[in-house]
Amino acid sequence: MNGRMPEIKKGLWTLKPRAQVERFCWQENVVSLCLVPPVWAGTHRLADFVRALEEEGALWIAPELEGEFPGYRQPLPEPELGAFLLQQQPFRENLVILTGGESWWQERFLEDVFQDLNGLYLVGKRQEGEMEHFLEWICEQSGLAACVTERMPETDGRKTAVVDLCRDSRAHCRRVAPGSLYLDLTSDPEKCRIFRAKRRDISYISARNYLDTAFKARYNAM
Repeated sequence: MNGRMPEIKKGLWTLKPRAQVERFCWQENVVSLCLVPPVWAGTHRLADFVRALEEEGALWIAPELEGEFPGYRQPLPEPELGAFLLQQQPFRENLVILTGGESWWQERFLEDVFQDLNGLYLVGKRQEGEMEHFLEWICEQSGLAACVTERMPETDGRKTAVVDLCRDSRAHCRRVAPGSLYLDLTSDPEKCRIFRAKRRDISYISARNYLDTAFKARYNAM
């Protein structure tokens, strides 16, 4: 392509292809669904459009556009949205969190999900400061003592949900208990590929794929 936008002639009007955008409220969030013309592929127009959207808030790029943005890192959802995505899955009494996000994110996320848990495991570096006090508060409120460990715990996968917040790590493919539910809030395409290729026994879902499925009907109506 030479970078010029092809024109579509319709009657006496000459129109350039435009992106279709629909904005609406969903789960107390303002959502913008954007469809871009296929002729934008490989042009600066697509890159400029995506760059402008990033300034408005969290932006997930559909699988069909990943090739246009090699190395693009999907955002983490807000903690309340992350908690909602977990609550939409079949309940598992043990929760394993692969830490990596900010402590404030983890606190707000756990506030919405710890009440019915029988086991809570935080995999990563030792939790210090405010996060350490927050885990003590959870124990006081519910009797749930969090286990902080550097290794994936041994749990019954049928009763375990794993939430991945580790954007800079590889997939913990071999260490996840068989039958676990794995919610990848990093929406990493490589993790998705590895789990679906090597661990068919695990229910894998990413934030991006969930949102893509949830809004598919709206996309098709645009």
